[in-house]
Amino acid sequence: MEGFDPDFEPAAPFVTAFSGVVAAAETMKWLTGIRHGHSLHYQMSFRSSLCRELQMRQQAQIKAQQAAAEVQQEQIASQRAQISRLRDRDAQRAHTLQTVAAQMTVLQNKLARLEGNVSDLRQASKTALAGANGGQVTVRSHNL
Repeated sequence: MEGFDPDFEPAAPFVTAFSGVVAAAETMKWLTGIRHGHSLHYQMSFRSSLCRELQMRQQAQIKAQQAAAEVQQEQIASQRAQISRLRDRDAQRAHTLQTVAAQMTVLQNKLARLEGNVSDLRQASKTALAGANGGQVTVRSHNL
């Protein structure tokens, strides 16, 4: 058992204080939906019978950090959306390029066939002219 000491101060005077009117009032506030935006810190001095509610300084820092974190999260979400839009646009452009490349291949094949047909027509024309001129060939070239 502890002896009397004039320098002794209870380690947790708030425990006794909360067993009284303050605790009842705070409990009623909570039950009726009134909520503090912070935790409640309450002190009572047994020597002077004075009491006070404390606002912790760290709470302001925590709120500032939370606000900064929320801003960063919004920026990250915005950047992710922008990346997604750029990927979609790049995918559309890649598809367009693939389509154009396929069309170019088809057109090159058609051009090669047409060049082959022109070559065949020239050969046939030379043969026909040689037969009509008695073996002498006169070729006039026309650009197509």
